[in-house]
Amino acid sequence: MPPTAFPAPAAQDAFTQATSGRCERMQHDRLSVMAMNHDSLADLPADSRREIVAGVCAALEVKAATAEDLIRSAEPLWDAMERAGGLVDSWGGGEFCHLFPRVLAFIRSGAAGG
Repeated sequence: MPPTAFPAPAAQDAFTQATSGRCERMQHDRLSVMAMNHDSLADLPADSRREIVAGVCAALEVKAATAEDLIRSAEPLWDAMERAGGLVDSWGGGEFCHLFPRVLAFIRSGAAGG
């Protein structure tokens, strides 16, 4: 019988026990961040906020509340792209306000098949 690539059951149990604490801590950390209820969109200057909301509404033909939800949700991804070597300007910066609606329009065109 050929050797299996999977660890023996005892090793699997040890791995599960060793990693379960990390997963629980990560879940707790994520929930703690979510519980802060910080409105990142409120951090934008009023003119920038109007500009980005209007741009997303126009690009996707959605209501302002939907646009605001998408904009708020973009902050973690945008921050990660900035940390990854400057792929983008900071969230809420001038580049974000101009580029984000175009990014969403591109995603929508791909999802619509064209």
